[in-house]
Amino acid sequence: MLHNTTQWFRDHRIPIRIIICKCRRAGLSTGVAAQIYDDMTTVPNTWSLIVANQIKPSENVLSMYTRFWLNTPEKLNLMGEDVYIRPPLPDQYRNKPPRDEMIFEAPLSSRIFVATSKSLEAYLSFGFQNIHATEAAHYEDGDELFANLYPTLSTDAHSALYVESTPFGREGRGSWFFRQCSAAADNTETEYGQMKLVFIPWHKMRYSFSLPFASDAKERAFVKSYTVEEKEILRKYPYIEPAQFLWRRVILRGPVFNLDAEKFGEKYPEDLTTAFLSTGSSVFAPKTIRRLMGSVKDPVWVGDVYWGEPGEGNEPATYDTVRRPHFLSEGEARSQGRRSHLNERRFDALRVWRWPRKGEQLFLCCDVGGGDPMTKNADYSVITVGALNAWGQDEYLMRWRGHLNPVAFGWVCATLAWAVRYQVGENAVAPELVPEWTGPGRATCTEIDIRNLYPNLYRYQVPGVHGFPKSKHIGWESNAKTKALMVNYMLMMVNQRLIEIPDERLVDEMASYKQLDPYSSETSFGGAAGIHDDLVTGFSMLCAMLRIRSITATESSGITELDDTIDLDASSEDEAFDPFAVSTPIPGLPGVMSDDLDDENMEEALFWSVG
Repeated sequence: MLHNTTQWFRDHRIPIRIIICKCRRAGLSTGVAAQIYDDMTTVPNTWSLIVANQIKPSENVLSMYTRFWLNTPEKLNLMGEDVYIRPPLPDQYRNKPPRDEMIFEAPLSSRIFVATSKSLEAYLSFGFQNIHATEAAHYEDGDELFANLYPTLSTDAHSALYVESTPFGREGRGSWFFRQCSAAADNTETEYGQMKLVFIPWHKMRYSFSLPFASDAKERAFVKSYTVEEKEILRKYPYIEPAQFLWRRVILRGPVFNLDAEKFGEKYPEDLTTAFLSTGSSVFAPKTIRRLMGSVKDPVWVGDVYWGEPGEGNEPATYDTVRRPHFLSEGEARSQGRRSHLNERRFDALRVWRWPRKGEQLFLCCDVGGGDPMTKNADYSVITVGALNAWGQDEYLMRWRGHLNPVAFGWVCATLAWAVRYQVGENAVAPELVPEWTGPGRATCTEIDIRNLYPNLYRYQVPGVHGFPKSKHIGWESNAKTKALMVNYMLMMVNQRLIEIPDERLVDEMASYKQLDPYSSETSFGGAAGIHDDLVTGFSMLCAMLRIRSITATESSGITELDDTIDLDASSEDEAFDPFAVSTPIPGLPGVMSDDLDDENMEEALFWSVG
């Protein structure tokens, strides 16, 4: 895999930029050394550098080069002629290379040095064609180290950067390596160029990580003894052989791991998400994340949703155009001359794992990204679409994610709501659009409301204060009460397996989702430092809506459109919101009207008190 990835860069004549997430004893350090040694011995004046957190690992890697040189014959006789293939060393070495460098005599004149993250200053004035950053997850400050190191690397097509390590968590020292692996996995451009990921999980090492059985009978008996955890792993990776599971059991029960599956998963990862499980007060247990990773799958469709006809789709959305939505793949959108919604100019914001069916009750929960959407580190805006099922698991159907301004995000929300509205049919309960009100979400909610882009909107009722009437506003409000409610509903649904999650990126964010402080403030929960949590926020809103509406939803269907005679500039909130809310009795709950269901206290009480 490493050689093929290296060859891809060579074939495309672009600089090699590879990041390697590996398990222990996978031989990847040796593989990188072989690539660089071959380059040094075939291309004159190739200078290379090995960087590790400590001097010992760097010297260990350099010893591989010494081994290559010592085991290379000095010459070969081809058709009666001697061909010298081992490059000579300087005379002072006496054919015994030192531990901290290797230099080849002219005319080859290639050389390689070793350094640590703390002794890099001596090499900052050099120029290198190859850099091998080994055990990069253990650097004290990867950002600062590479800010100093990267300018020493040549930018021509001949240059190569190899960053390799076993995982070391998502925070602290391991955070830099985790971010680089995530960016490479997403094909995201980094400050080091376009990195390609080489990931070697333990189950891909079919020969190195396996133990033979003494007989076929013992192998059959071993298969019958598979644990629940091993069966779950086998369901995800059906190609794993019994000899590999035997090796895993032996290593896991040894003195290094002592049946600690989390520690084993860090040194011998099975997938990228579980390889970087966070330490500390994570909301989801590592065992839960491993279970969820067993059910992720690829989407059945990738593209985006657009409003209006091709000529109208590049203009701001209107009352009319959002009611004419279109699902288009990248090729279809480009052929119609449509522009991307995203600041990144991508056409893959929407991913669908299952299309809505006729009669389903759907919810579209929208988390509005904070920060400047024009910057790469800004929060993403997210739409999560889920289906409420009366007699089975609720389902996570589709997800939209991207960077754009809050007003334009409102256009996308309304267009997607109408698109799934047509899919569930006129006789179904109209999909409920739940945009976030807090922070930049106010602009999104206001745009949808004022332009009447979609009528069936969730309305949050602010708890009354003594002496003042209760008030309402469109959208979900994230505050000290609702944030804890969202997280609790999400935990309950995940732990009790009440919802299926096919989205690998969501599960990856869940692995980093933590309680940041012991209080239920709006910022109490979030991703670990430097890690996005937008998908988890949208998903937690969806879980809250699914649980609340599973108890309180009525059998009414259809959408009540806004009457043309209604004054959008109504002076009171009651006037402004009356067209959307027809208060009706709730069957089986005497004295409770549908208008009461906007009170979050009432909703939570109903959930815990009704069957």
